[in-house]
Parts: sequence; C-alpha cells; structure tokens
Amino acid sequence: MAKLRGTMMSGKLGDKVYSHWNGRPYVRSKAKKVRVPGTDAQRAHWEAFAAVSRLSSDLAEATLQLPDEWLPAATLHLYAFLLNRKGHASDTLYLEV
Repeated sequence: MAKLRGTMMSGKLGDKVYSHWNGRPYVRSKAKKVRVPGTDAQRAHWEAFAAVSRLSSDLAEATLQLPDEWLPAATLHLYAFLLNRKGHASDTLYLEV
C-alpha cells in the first residue's frame, strides 16, 4: 500500500516501489522472488544468516527484560564477547563498570 504525504509518496503500488532518500523521491521496480533454489553454498549462507537474525532478535528481546541498571554492564560484556569471537582480542576481555 502506498502512502501520500504532501507531495511525497512512499510504499508499494502495483509493480513499483515509491520512496525517498535524502529528501528526494525515487521510484524503483518491485523485487521479484527468487525461483531458483540456489547453490549449496548459497543455501548454507541463507540458513546461517537466518540463524544469526533469530539470535539477534532473541537477544534484543532478552535485553529489554533486563533491569535498567544492568544495561551498561550487559552491553559492555556482550561487546567484549563479540570482540573475542571475531578474534580481535587474544585473551579473555573483562570490562568493569
């Protein structure tokens, strides 16, 4: 469904997508669904991306349930964990708040 705000239209109408970027309107064609099943590598990548997306969603939901005073420490420890997992830190990284 397309929405009209003043002279700016945004949304999908037929096979066109109306949007704006930096205050300038533009129109593009609607993306078509992929009908080819993809290679084994592509499917593995899609599945991994979906798993990370689910984990991120679960983590965001869990973070919202934390008491407000825990958020700074939880954020710092999560960041330290991510640094360690990506190999940017050689030893275990502990952050004090």
